[in-house]
Amino acid sequence: LVERAYAIIPHTHNALTAINCGIYPPLDQSRIGLLAMPATLPDICLPHLLRAQGYRTAYFMSHTKEFEHSQQIMQNLGYQDFYSVEHMDTTGFERTNYFGYEDEIMLEPSRAWLERHRDQPFLVAYLTSAPHHDYLAPSRRHGRVIFTDNDLINRYLNAVRNQDFFLRALFDQYRRLGLYERTIFVLVGDHGQGFGEHGRNGHDNAIYEEGLRVPLLIHDPARFQHGARLTEPVSQLDILPTIADLLGYRIVAGSYSGASILRPLPRDRVLLFSCAGGQACIESPQTTEKYIHHFDDRPEELFDLATDPAEQTNLAPARSPEELARRRAELLAWRAAVRAMYGSATDQRP
Repeated sequence: LVERAYAIIPHTHNALTAINCGIYPPLDQSRIGLLAMPATLPDICLPHLLRAQGYRTAYFMSHTKEFEHSQQIMQNLGYQDFYSVEHMDTTGFERTNYFGYEDEIMLEPSRAWLERHRDQPFLVAYLTSAPHHDYLAPSRRHGRVIFTDNDLINRYLNAVRNQDFFLRALFDQYRRLGLYERTIFVLVGDHGQGFGEHGRNGHDNAIYEEGLRVPLLIHDPARFQHGARLTEPVSQLDILPTIADLLGYRIVAGSYSGASILRPLPRDRVLLFSCAGGQACIESPQTTEKYIHHFDDRPEELFDLATDPAEQTNLAPARSPEELARRRAELLAWRAAVRAMYGSATDQRP
């Protein structure tokens, strides 16, 4: 269990690029379409690497494939087989939001695929839709629980609860197929969600902990028999190197920005994050401080997460101009470097 895991950008396909490819994704929401264009990404994503080792790969989502060119993006990330709502029978399933259905809709196509490929190594990804705006939280299958009298948050929490039922059913499916004991499961969020904690609702511009913190749990029936917790900060870039390590592979002829969390993490590394809407922040896990630069939309901020996890006390006014300038320059240099990775191409529909 990783107690402090972070999204690079709180937006789905940017985050999925970081998770699957171990590289920084485009830092602007307007450039997400680049990920759907051929040759934008080199063949260095986890599906590419494992396919070269004889793995079969598949991607399931309980959304429509029209969601941000999902099919093209996931194929570019290296997934061979792609399944969306368009490939599934929606009879008896309720909508979870304006573009998705109950996550249980993935169970039957998942079962059929696993039965076909159970005798070879595989990588399968499932993108759930239950806890996504507009949080319809269907109630026929699992009912509803009253968590709060705030209707919006109550629907959100019930949507998360529905996702838990799906995960239990998915684990049971792997058990019935005899695959559970020899499968590594990685449960990770693409982004968090803001409900007004810092005056922002949604996730794209939720640069604070509620937007960037994500769940991350690695379940390997063959390891961690008594459980293990990691308290150091981890980002989505660390997932690819960690999975390679779990499977016994070494990364050769290159390196990734992240590191395997099975090994001691570099004490001097700096985690860098951005919002999809043009804001960015930098966090130093060595000092537990997070610096946020708002591009002159509002004053810069600095929080000590060790003593102020809810980010309520801005320490920036008490710091020297030189220190703030150094942090700002490092952040902006990183953003410029990532933008250069994706060249001068402009977003367009494939």
